[in-house]
Amino acid sequence: MFLKQGIEYAKNSKKFKTISLLSFLYFFFSAGLWSVIPYLAKYVLHYDAKIQGAMVGMIGIGSISTGILFPYVRNKWDVNKIIPFLFFLSGLSIAGVLIIKNQALILFLLLMIFGFSWASAVSLFNAEIQSLAAYSIHSATPFHGFRHP
Repeated sequence: MFLKQGIEYAKNSKKFKTISLLSFLYFFFSAGLWSVIPYLAKYVLHYDAKIQGAMVGMIGIGSISTGILFPYVRNKWDVNKIIPFLFFLSGLSIAGVLIIKNQALILFLLLMIFGFSWASAVSLFNAEIQSLAAYSIHSATPFHGFRHP
């Protein structure tokens, strides 16, 4: 019953479709950086496995910074400004990583910006999708006794 309601809502909600499309586009294009980091580190930048690990770690540090910085962004801007900002940060980071050669400090900074953008996008798109659903849909649970008041 609840699954049917959710599917009907998704089919008929323009905002749900828009947010879903934007999240697909963001993650489809941004995921490319994740997949090329090993190649980029080893064959383009000629770094060893330790630096490759540090590159991924910089994305992690950027992601952690989301918990500190993103609430401020969320309070200052509405979704219609945040989404293009996150696309911009991700694109800037990816372009910078591909253009910058052998400047580890700048590379690490760009990867931290990418990590912030990625984690912020996960948070934002998840919150937007969940907030669109009717209370009866997102509060429903097949387990008795666990309903929200």
